[in-house]
Amino acid sequence: MQDRIPTQIIAIPDTDPIVYAIRHAEYNGSGQFQRYVYLALADEPEIVGTPLNNETLLKNETARLRNLAGVASTINNFLWDLLTNNSHGIMVSELSVLTDPGSVNNLRSITYQEIRRRLGLGNTLSTLPVANGGTGVTTAQAEVARLFPTARPTPEHFATFASGMANAGWTTPQQARNNMGLGNTLGALPLANGGTGQTTLAAVRNTLGIPTLPSVGVPALPTSSEGIGSFIGVGNNNVTSITVPSGGTWACVMLDFDRFPDHMGNERTWIRQISAYVVPGGSIISSRGGNRVTGFCWRVS
Repeated sequence: MQDRIPTQIIAIPDTDPIVYAIRHAEYNGSGQFQRYVYLALADEPEIVGTPLNNETLLKNETARLRNLAGVASTINNFLWDLLTNNSHGIMVSELSVLTDPGSVNNLRSITYQEIRRRLGLGNTLSTLPVANGGTGVTTAQAEVARLFPTARPTPEHFATFASGMANAGWTTPQQARNNMGLGNTLGALPLANGGTGQTTLAAVRNTLGIPTLPSVGVPALPTSSEGIGSFIGVGNNNVTSITVPSGGTWACVMLDFDRFPDHMGNERTWIRQISAYVVPGGSIISSRGGNRVTGFCWRVS
């Protein structure tokens, strides 16, 4: 960019800073020259402002960054070249030689591709390569095709990556189980892998060496005999003790309970204590504190 340099100017005396008046021509309505007159700004501004010249709009040093000089170094040309021409890249400072940020001598031209290479984004202006953490492709279909060059054999196959994204493949459910330490089978978990290898309780007992347990029934409770195995029960909830029949030894279970009104005034039965006894025949087992009891006794000898 170049400043206009006039030749016909005069300095106004007694001005600080010096004010210059520039020559203008005066013409009449017919376009005939009349005279020269020298004019200067005399508005006495509060703020002088920034002058519009080469130094403030586009310095020569700045224009040279886009290979512009002379009359071609206009602001418009500079912006146009900056936005449309990437053949010689953008201007950045070279860290290795940058000693004076204010000196254009320490700036050099570098391409966008070189910038990407230095940033570890691949020596390209295309998609990010696999080697730099990208996929190298621009569509999901292309990425799937790159990772899995062969189609999935069956819907049951799993996608696997042996070591890194570059080693993708397919594996069967059985192979997946074997890789997870769950046995090379789709059946019951083998004994060697922490299972039983069986699918029924009988087969599990046989594998683990557990014998079949005999069936044990619950004998009927006799009520008329007083021999071993005889049984008596107390069903009347108004008694306060249990009298054991004479003879032998008896095992008894007794429940102490009483009745109290609840918060609504309704009478409720509350169990106070559950007791177990082994007593000789003829014993009388009384509740503690005179509470009502219920229970049963079984002759054991």
